[in-house]
Amino acid sequence: VGSDTPAIGPCRFGSSVQEIRPDSLVLGDGYVFDFDFVIIATGHTPLAPTRPIPTMPVRGQSIAIESSTALGPVVGGPASLIPVGGGRLLVGGTYANEDDDMAPRESDSKTLAAAAARLLGHEVDVSAAFTGIRCASRDRFPIAGRVPDWLALDDGHIAYDARTLVITGLGSHGATTSPLLGEYLARLVTGESACLPPAVRACLDPARFTRRG
Repeated sequence: VGSDTPAIGPCRFGSSVQEIRPDSLVLGDGYVFDFDFVIIATGHTPLAPTRPIPTMPVRGQSIAIESSTALGPVVGGPASLIPVGGGRLLVGGTYANEDDDMAPRESDSKTLAAAAARLLGHEVDVSAAFTGIRCASRDRFPIAGRVPDWLALDDGHIAYDARTLVITGLGSHGATTSPLLGEYLARLVTGESACLPPAVRACLDPARFTRRG
């Protein structure tokens, strides 16, 4: 960070959001952030401004295995194999809609190990299991843009909160879609020209579900 770079505001971790006001954010511990814009980037547990958006949890599990087989950066097929060094591979992943249980499941580990064995040509031993919860939208398309004023929806007219934006519902494609979606939101905040065509922006619009019923 150069000497002429503006200081970044304080970061707070492990806090809950108690209230979003027109010009500030109140955390559960009482700390108040003043802001020009808020970007809500939650997972499957929404905040009040995004609660009407239909999302769901999608549970996923991956495993770690050991293998001396030479592989490329990523191997796909019945499972994805990702070398992480030292002869260790990550194998993923499973999908379970409407499931937010974080406990690893032996059945999922066996399914992934069997898929990895088919790709590698030899049996494998599971050294660790990992779980996570994806957030997916009802139509499986990401959600990014300004948050609608839900109370102002009337006869098809949609008003937006110009200061509150959201990005969520990326499912299992966050690593590939989030850089472009982040650029899209940044341009909304700065007022620069959009980096996405109108048809794509309509598909991302958080209010699209109100049009479809």
